[in-house]
Amino acid sequence: KTRPDYLKAEMDLEQSKLDYESSYWDNFPTLSTFGNWGYASVDAFNGKEKEVWMMGLQLNIPIFEGFAIQSNTLSKKATMRAREHTLKNLQNQIKTDFVLNQVDLISRFEQIKVADKQQKLAQKELDLAQARFEKGIAGNQEVVDAQTNVAEAEDGLVDSLYQYYVSELEWARDMGDVRMVLDT
Repeated sequence: KTRPDYLKAEMDLEQSKLDYESSYWDNFPTLSTFGNWGYASVDAFNGKEKEVWMMGLQLNIPIFEGFAIQSNTLSKKATMRAREHTLKNLQNQIKTDFVLNQVDLISRFEQIKVADKQQKLAQKELDLAQARFEKGIAGNQEVVDAQTNVAEAEDGLVDSLYQYYVSELEWARDMGDVRMVLDT
C-alpha cells in the first residue's frame, strides 16, 4: 500500500466517489453573487474615466436540465466503477508480481549456491591440474583449460549475485519501498 501507482489509483477512486456523490446536488437550484468594479469612459484613454460598479444575484433553477443531469450522474458512476476495476486489477497485479518476484528471489539465491559450488569445484580442478602438471603427468593444455573453467565459474558467480540483487530490487519495488534494499 505504499506503491505510488497504488496510492494514485486509490486517490483517483476516492475522487470519483466524491464526484459521483456531488452529482446529487446538481438537481437543486443554485444562488450565486457576482460583482465588478472599475473605470469606464466613452473613448479609451481620454482622461474622463468614471468609477463604475455592478453587483447582482443569480438564481439558477435546473428545470429543463433533467436529462443532462442524469447523463452526467451516469457518466460519473461509470467513471467510478472503471476506477474501482482499475484498482482491483492493480491489486491483483501487485499480488501476482509479489509472488513471482518472491519465487524469483528464492530461485536466484539457489543459483548463487550452485555458482559458488561450481567455482569451488573449478578451483579444485585447477589445483589438481597444476599438481599433475608439476609431476609431469598432464600437459599445459589441461592447466589452461582448468584456469578457463575457474574464470567462467567466477563470472557465473558474479552474474548470479547480480541477478539476485536485481530480483531483490524488483521485490522491494513491489513492496513499495526500494530504500529498504538500498540501505543494506
